[in-house]
Amino acid sequence: MEDYSLGLTSLKDEQQPVRAEIQGRMPEWLKGTLIRNGPAQWDEVRHWFDGMAMLHSFSMDESGVVYRNRFLRGPDWCALNQQGKLAYPQFATDPCRHFFKKVASLFISDLGCNPNVNVVKIGKTWLALTETPLALEFDPETLQTLGLYDYDRDALHRHITSAHPIVENGVLYNFTVQMGKTSRYNGYRMPAGGSRQTFAHHLSASPAYLHSCALTAHEMLLWEGPFVVDPLRLLWRNRPYIENFRWRPELGSRLVRLGRDGTSQAYELPPLFVFHHVNSFYQENSLCVDMLAYQDASLVGQLYLNNLKPAGGERVETPHLVRVRVEQNRARLETLSRTPLELPRILEGQGQAYRYVYGITQQQSRFYDGLVKLDTWNDSQLTWSEPGCFAGEPVPQQAPDGAEVVLLSVVLDTKRSQSFLLVLDAETMTERARAYVPAVVPFGFHGGFTGAL
Repeated sequence: MEDYSLGLTSLKDEQQPVRAEIQGRMPEWLKGTLIRNGPAQWDEVRHWFDGMAMLHSFSMDESGVVYRNRFLRGPDWCALNQQGKLAYPQFATDPCRHFFKKVASLFISDLGCNPNVNVVKIGKTWLALTETPLALEFDPETLQTLGLYDYDRDALHRHITSAHPIVENGVLYNFTVQMGKTSRYNGYRMPAGGSRQTFAHHLSASPAYLHSCALTAHEMLLWEGPFVVDPLRLLWRNRPYIENFRWRPELGSRLVRLGRDGTSQAYELPPLFVFHHVNSFYQENSLCVDMLAYQDASLVGQLYLNNLKPAGGERVETPHLVRVRVEQNRARLETLSRTPLELPRILEGQGQAYRYVYGITQQQSRFYDGLVKLDTWNDSQLTWSEPGCFAGEPVPQQAPDGAEVVLLSVVLDTKRSQSFLLVLDAETMTERARAYVPAVVPFGFHGGFTGAL
């Protein structure tokens, strides 16, 4: 039976720059740094999503691969490591709080900052992000925390947000969920060095858990599934944030369109749960919105540590690719593939037609133990897997001359109790090289590649 619990074991020490052991041949053109984000310390918390944030970097040049890691010094990590206890609520863990402090805090203002989900570059600034409204700025070369990013130039800093912004021509696009008597979703843009500017909003009687969005030249798209919350429940909550949400399939789902021209619209659709959008684009006269869909929100419960760590726990569900097609002001749902796939990445930019989507998948394990390339045109797929190995999000990179594409994924090898950077040929899904580091990289979420720093 597989034992992937090593990927959920807390790290105590940070790794200074160390050269990796390379097997195979790295592409000569592959120069730059892969930066990954994810939890790496689970003391005092209950859920995979709640671990303290750590950044990992793999710097590649003609001399090889150099790895380093560093915890993000947010208020959550500092309190936990200085006081020995959790001081701020997380996604699914909430330390005891005084009643009057709870009432005085409007929904989320008492949250700290543990941005363990993603990284994004806006202008020359690198930010580590999660779904709470605070972000941490960091140095991409040393991974040193530079401090809280200042959103106080605008009026949106108190709202729930997404860790999946989209950067287009140097402008960051994202959304906030504004809870209240009348809740609403706000789409905003933020130029480098500027403040956030709302371009459209949509009212919601039952605000849903929203994790990501899609973007075209004309609109932002949100999937409002029936995993919803009563805003008053959040205000008076006596349980962790996500445990206030309820799955109510009788509500159905809505595809919410936030037009860049200030308009908004919603289309009624069947009840599905979505973490990740893949892409949205126009095909002839149709708007296509591609997402990875679950039948319900059971995955949230499956990712508690008490289910993930013991051998024989419940299998983690993996979603499949669906498309909402909007034509003549009507929306319909299509299943593009039943191939299990999560943490999706495409080579093309958002809003452009695409063919291939890459992601993690399940082969023989109850956790994510492989990588998959799905052809959306004919529903064919190619996979990579190896016994005892558990793969992370694949990041596609194209050679400067466009001649080839490779996938970069951080893989845990439980046989060696080490992690390695895997380089796959994206066309054939065959291995080009791997670079072992003398450390375990805990299971994380998202990241990005940048040229020479």
